[in-house]
Amino acid sequence: MTWDDWLRNPLRRKGRQCIRPEVGRTGMSFHGQEGASSGQFFLKYLMYIEANTGYTDFGKIDLDYLLPENFEKKMKREVESAIEMDIDDAVQFVHFHENKGKSIRIMYEGRLDYINKADAFEIMHDFKSGVPRTAYDGIVTCFYNGVRVYLVPDRTRLSAYDPTWIVPPEA
Repeated sequence: MTWDDWLRNPLRRKGRQCIRPEVGRTGMSFHGQEGASSGQFFLKYLMYIEANTGYTDFGKIDLDYLLPENFEKKMKREVESAIEMDIDDAVQFVHFHENKGKSIRIMYEGRLDYINKADAFEIMHDFKSGVPRTAYDGIVTCFYNGVRVYLVPDRTRLSAYDPTWIVPPEA
């Protein structure tokens, strides 16, 4: 079992959320192709991950925004202030240079809807115990052409993680 599988397991998660760094501290080598997922996602997603080479003195940074109560408020504020749009408009939006630095929000209504929208932004769409990779409360975020993209569950249809969501077969 890999660390991210372990973290997404409901027995460990206990309804809690886990934050993860936006800048990877590790990179992938071709040896990663033989990891726990047996290379299932390596060629399509993982081989492009590069290790961060910049030095960060975390001792000089106020990281209080990462405390649970602060992070929750910050995340909610950022997601709510992002421009909501449908997937077709979003795919066009990210290709205009003047939109660099903006944030957009795309709602998803279920597993297949999530997969289709994740594919449009080349987001890895595997699930462990119903939790999408890198999700915080079901919200998956990435940058695409300098635009922050939030994939957000429609809470009128998805009140919690659904453990029946499994890893879809790769095409």
